[in-house]
Amino acid sequence: MTDFKLIVTIVNSGFSTQVMDAAREAGATGGTIIYSSGAGAHEAEKMFGIAVSPEKETVLILSPASGAENIMRSVIKKAGLNTLGAGLCFALNVDSVLGVAYGINGGGRDDSAAGAENAADDADADGEGDAGKEVQND
Repeated sequence: MTDFKLIVTIVNSGFSTQVMDAAREAGATGGTIIYSSGAGAHEAEKMFGIAVSPEKETVLILSPASGAENIMRSVIKKAGLNTLGAGLCFALNVDSVLGVAYGINGGGRDDSAAGAENAADDADADGEGDAGKEVQND
C-alpha cells in the first residue's frame, strides 16, 4: 500500500493557479482549492471601523509520500513562497485513503471491471437475485 501525504498550501487570493502549476510540474495530478480568510491577530485590518480579514486560498494536494517533498519544493520556489508573508506550505501524514481512482497511484482505473460491477449491481436492484437475468456491459 502506498503512503500518502496531504500537502497544504495557504496563499493570498489569486495565487492558487501558480501553486497548482508548480505542483503539476513536479508531478502532482490535481488538487482542491478552498477559498478562506486569515484569522491571525495581525491579519484583520480595520476599514470604516469594521474588521476585514484578507482573503486566502488554501490548496490541498494528495500525493504519494515519495513525491511530496519535490512538489513542496517546486511550489515554494515557483509560487514565491520563500518571500516573507507570501504564504505557507506544509505536509501532513495521511493514515488511510479511499476512493483514489485516477492518476495518483500511478495506474488508472479499470473501467471495464468497474462497469461489470455496476451492471451486476443494477441488475440485482429489484432484489430478485441474478438467476435468469442477462447482464449487459456497455
